[in-house]
Amino acid sequence: MPITGSVKESNLLGRYHVLVTDKINNAIKFHDGNLPSADFSYLIDGPSTGITDNADLPGTNAIIDASDIYDTLLADLNRYTRVRNINISISISSTGGGGNTPILSKNTQAIAKAKAVLQYNVNWVTAVTNAKNAADTAASAAILNAFVATNTTSGPTEPFSFPDLLSDKANVLTLFNSSVPQAAQTKAATEYNQLLGRAARVQSSFSASGYGILHHKYGFNISSSDVANPALLTTDELIDDTHLETLMNSLYQAWLSTASDASSANSQLGLTGVSICHNSCHSSCHGSRGRR
Repeated sequence: MPITGSVKESNLLGRYHVLVTDKINNAIKFHDGNLPSADFSYLIDGPSTGITDNADLPGTNAIIDASDIYDTLLADLNRYTRVRNINISISISSTGGGGNTPILSKNTQAIAKAKAVLQYNVNWVTAVTNAKNAADTAASAAILNAFVATNTTSGPTEPFSFPDLLSDKANVLTLFNSSVPQAAQTKAATEYNQLLGRAARVQSSFSASGYGILHHKYGFNISSSDVANPALLTTDELIDDTHLETLMNSLYQAWLSTASDASSANSQLGLTGVSICHNSCHSSCHGSRGRR
């Protein structure tokens, strides 16, 4: 379905929506309404509909060249890198020899990760607060860039992209007043406290796999070097229909090549499986202490 007639922002971004954002959002299996397990509530953060496209080309009735299109769509695509393919599991460990009934246990690994997610949100609210109080846009951008340098990705920026925040301090103030960062912090605190206060229980083995919309902490950045055919796009260059279709598919493939690699995602997220001890292991451990 190529773009026909004059190229306008509405039909260009509509085509991007069909080729890229719809395909990513439609892959989502795990979301706030469908957690793989309550133990992994800290990991999932978003609705079943996924992420809303907010690409906005520069200017009003201005000339839009190839580099404008490329820069705008790449910045927007980086908001979708939270959609990842993951494999998660809870395993039951044992030393063997019978007694394979799992003991009452809390998921301490999940609690630790939920605490890290909460701290990430606290730090993001602090960064946004300091940035909106900064002397000017340059000082504000320095604060936000420092956060990303430490954490790899930014916290929630809706309705803006991260470059929008860097380009105008007024956007940071609007973001702060929207309470989007503060709401994310509240949600993370609730999930952490729920895991922390959850009673110890008999665990059972568990596994699940699929695409999930993850917390902002677990996004990643796609750079120009990750996108095929960047040589087609240079400043002030015109872009034809074929190159435009190629660009949008290249953007999608740049996301897919990393996001679909479950082993890479698992390694980054530390999702190597939560191990819960059996009675046999527990008894053996305490028995050995008693013999000392």
